[in-house]
Amino acid sequence: MDAPGPGNEAGADGGHDITNETPAFVWEYLYFPAISFLKQYGWFVILGLIVITFLWHKIKPHLQQWLKKIEDQKEYTRYKDDPDLAQRRFEAMEKSRKALQEQLDRQAEVYTEKQKEIEEKKRQLKIQDWDNHLQGKGYRSKVKPGQPTDMENQQPKPKKKNVYRTSDYNPLMGSSSGTTFRPPRRGGAGGG
Repeated sequence: MDAPGPGNEAGADGGHDITNETPAFVWEYLYFPAISFLKQYGWFVILGLIVITFLWHKIKPHLQQWLKKIEDQKEYTRYKDDPDLAQRRFEAMEKSRKALQEQLDRQAEVYTEKQKEIEEKKRQLKIQDWDNHLQGKGYRSKVKPGQPTDMENQQPKPKKKNVYRTSDYNPLMGSSSGTTFRPPRRGGAGGG
């Protein structure tokens, strides 16, 4: 049996090589001209792309402004030709503004009502405190609302375990005192 070699290649299908080869016209008419062009003019292509990118970023705002001006001009001529369209748009804008203003007014009314309720509660609390003071119960309550009044309800907090080292301790990191070697200042001759 012959060993596979350059002249006698044995493939999986009985002796034929099944590798795909690139057609010759691709090599001759596409690949070689492109490679030779890039070899010859590659730096010019890169420089051209950089210049085009730079110019695009410089021109883009002016281009957008010019396009907006054209669009505004078209809109102006459309409204100039049809005044009813301008009137309808103006009325729609006024209607939406009015709706937003009404919504804002409702929110302001709700807010002022809440503020009045809060002020009324504060006033009632002050009156109650003054009445307690006159009855000899004390001027103000020392207990904050929401705080338990009975000492039995409070459970003792567990003591925190004494930790000598933190979990991020690494003995190879060196001393944690923050001091490191610093060379002396380099100064010239002392004048004097």
